[in-house]
Amino acid sequence: MKMKTKINKIGVLIAIICAVSFASAGDMTVEEVVMMKGPPSSDMDIDFDEFKPVLKITPSDKYLQIEPGKSAEFEINIKNIGSDEIKIEPNMVVPEWFDNVIEAEWVTVSPETAVLKKDEKTTFKISVSIPKDTEQGSYNAEIAFTNRTTPAESGMGVPAGAGRKTYIDTFSLSVEVFIKPSVNIQTTYIDGLIESGTSQNYDIEIENIGSIPIPLSPKFGGCEESFDSYYMYSGMPGEIKEEWVTMSSPANIPAKSKITVKITVSVPKDSKGSYSGRICLDIKDPAFEGSYNMWGQEVNINLQTWITPVEPFTKKFDVPAGAKEIEIEVNNGESVFGYTSFYMRGGGNEVKEPDFNVSLINPNGIEVKPDVKKIKISGTVNLGALDYLPPWEKTGEGIYQDIGIAKSQKYAVKAE
Repeated sequence: MKMKTKINKIGVLIAIICAVSFASAGDMTVEEVVMMKGPPSSDMDIDFDEFKPVLKITPSDKYLQIEPGKSAEFEINIKNIGSDEIKIEPNMVVPEWFDNVIEAEWVTVSPETAVLKKDEKTTFKISVSIPKDTEQGSYNAEIAFTNRTTPAESGMGVPAGAGRKTYIDTFSLSVEVFIKPSVNIQTTYIDGLIESGTSQNYDIEIENIGSIPIPLSPKFGGCEESFDSYYMYSGMPGEIKEEWVTMSSPANIPAKSKITVKITVSVPKDSKGSYSGRICLDIKDPAFEGSYNMWGQEVNINLQTWITPVEPFTKKFDVPAGAKEIEIEVNNGESVFGYTSFYMRGGGNEVKEPDFNVSLINPNGIEVKPDVKKIKISGTVNLGALDYLPPWEKTGEGIYQDIGIAKSQKYAVKAE
């Protein structure tokens, strides 16, 4: 017996997703490492063992996130792994390739000096204090615990004076200076499905947790125009046109209050496939000033459009003789490179669940409506395992994002 399955609607998928003697603590001086002029020479004998570290520093580096006007403190352990007694004198050095450098007055290392015999070890305390007027950004420097340097930028093979002066027994320090925003934005992305020729509404809720009103002026496009041309390139989804997007928003976010930015995306009838774009909320919060954290107030839009087929999808199949029941399972999830793709959504916005309209047509051409035997709905939530989240977001409600939903239904009908 031959039967034909007819499916009028099926949800569309988006394949998206470190004995000691020492002095008291004190401020440090800083030495700038500069490029020395002079031709390289390849006919000198280099004793490579001379440039091996004589100190074991644990840990060897530290990354801190500090707000202006605040400080942080930590300890490192240093062991003499050389063969001779070593005098340790911490000194801040700044390699010339660093853009934003940590100022010497920001850092205090205690003790100021120490003497370690072979295999002896000690602990150093490092304090970092950021001035209140420090601009947001990433700052770097190295702390050299001896004055030993390599002969060249590469560390080996070229005599001293031919390249960059590189210290050997160093500790790397990185500081991210940030200002915590006075606003909470839920959410900064919109992912969804939209039928060609239709419109979809999205809401972006913004809360002002500060004590003064904060102006805003949402606009289409990125907050930094220099990135716009980079944002779209070959192989990326199509670009959402400005004329597709309308927005409405209050001019201010009152203190201790919430407002909603309403966004409507209307796609043309001939649109097909994936489209992406950005909206800059242009919130006048000091945390978003300059280029450091401008991205924090951008809303990224990723949409999948489709055109509903005029004719339903049909498939013919044979029913073995003696079969008593036919089961058909329809789902909107599929495997893409080993991952299941989901019906995507923007957090905080209503989403339509996938729906199906399935019927069977028997060999006599009579339509038979099957019974729904099983419904399965699954989804995905991000539990905050994203390393790129800013410091203030890692403990906030925003780390949880409901990012998808998939649905399957099983139908059954008697094989008659």
